[in-house]
Amino acid sequence: MMLAVAVLFLTVASAEAGPWWMRWGRGMPQGYDPKTVITLEATVQTVRPAPPMPTLDVATGLGEVVTVVLCPPWYLEQSGIRFTPGDRVLVEGSRVMEDSGRLVVVAARVQKVDEGVTLRLRDEHGRPLWGHMGGPMGSSGRGPMR
Repeated sequence: MMLAVAVLFLTVASAEAGPWWMRWGRGMPQGYDPKTVITLEATVQTVRPAPPMPTLDVATGLGEVVTVVLCPPWYLEQSGIRFTPGDRVLVEGSRVMEDSGRLVVVAARVQKVDEGVTLRLRDEHGRPLWGHMGGPMGSSGRGPMR
């Protein structure tokens, strides 16, 4: 009995470890608040394509490093847009401060400045374009590129 309680405790603790945006489907699946939308121009430092949500670490002109939360991996792949370190990007999204004080932006749009292509992730109300994981085009019927 004690072993089962210990295993349950460790499972719950590990599920809660890490940033809230890595806990896809655990209480804050969207993390997007239209009242906190910002736009920033930055340079991609690191690309993390791993599930549950690919992210970019970008450096602003002031040297601040910001994590940008994108979308499910399949939606990013469908877009055909690839981010690489050194890409200049224009990010529009909801600003979220983690408990640690680190800034995270849940992206609505990410434009690759030099190529002029935009990855569209959310509608004007902040709803994900990939819908409820119901299909590659999302509930809006619009694709990820503009």
